[in-house]
Amino acid sequence: MSISEATTTALQSSLRELSLNNTNPVKDIPRPAVKTAPTKKKAPVVADSWEDEADESEPEPNSPA
Repeated sequence: MSISEATTTALQSSLRELSLNNTNPVKDIPRPAVKTAPTKKKAPVVADSWEDEADESEPEPNSPA
């Protein structure tokens, strides 16, 4: 039996003992609930130029529509 085989066998037997002895494993530590940041409201659409604003606005009273 080589050293690596002996080490593997020893590790396996140690793990077997631990799994048999440890019938009440420690549960995960409770972590505080992470609060999500409030979602930001979408910014209103801003026109790229005054021409874009004129296109989206109501028709002028003097224009034929």
